[in-house]
Amino acid sequence: MDSQATALTTNGTQADTLHYTVQGQSGSVSVVSVCTGALTSVVESKPVASNYPSSGSGHWNLAVTRHFEAGGGSLDEHYAAIVTATFNGTHLVPLVVNDTWHFILDLDNGHITLVPAS
Repeated sequence: MDSQATALTTNGTQADTLHYTVQGQSGSVSVVSVCTGALTSVVESKPVASNYPSSGSGHWNLAVTRHFEAGGGSLDEHYAAIVTATFNGTHLVPLVVNDTWHFILDLDNGHITLVPAS
């Protein structure tokens, strides 16, 4: 790492799994969530605490499986999403889910707003 550089470029990957079960009076719900993510060529001017990424992207693949069990039956559901954020130097970042739904992610507060279809 060059301490004299005026910008920091980040590339990296991460994966995580969450598994839990909730037991209620009428049955149980088990959930398994798997997420993999990658930051690709994310560039931030130094000091990074004072700036937003000027370019690059983040990509996440999410898979969630839920199993409901109650009384005499059960139900399994599966959801999957591919999410891409494209950094642009501002705190308002375009976020696209499954190449279909468009949102704006506010990096300051984490709020996500749906972009109406035009």
